[in-house]
Amino acid sequence: MKRRLFWIAALAVEVWVLVAMYGKYADVQQRILNVQGQFTERYADLHQEWLQMAGALVLVALILPFTLYYLVQSFRK
Repeated sequence: MKRRLFWIAALAVEVWVLVAMYGKYADVQQRILNVQGQFTERYADLHQEWLQMAGALVLVALILPFTLYYLVQSFRK
């Protein structure tokens, strides 16, 4: 039972993190579109931040299937 609660909590946190990070990702993407072609340094900084957010989103999304798998396994036992 404790293990099941742990995996449910882990899944909830991962989904919350994905939603929060996607919000920031979309915000950075919009800021990139606003400065594109005008301020080269600011564009480069925003593009770097955008790439970092994209990488973090991918990492969290890669962990999600494993969490789901272990959650399903905890219900089968």
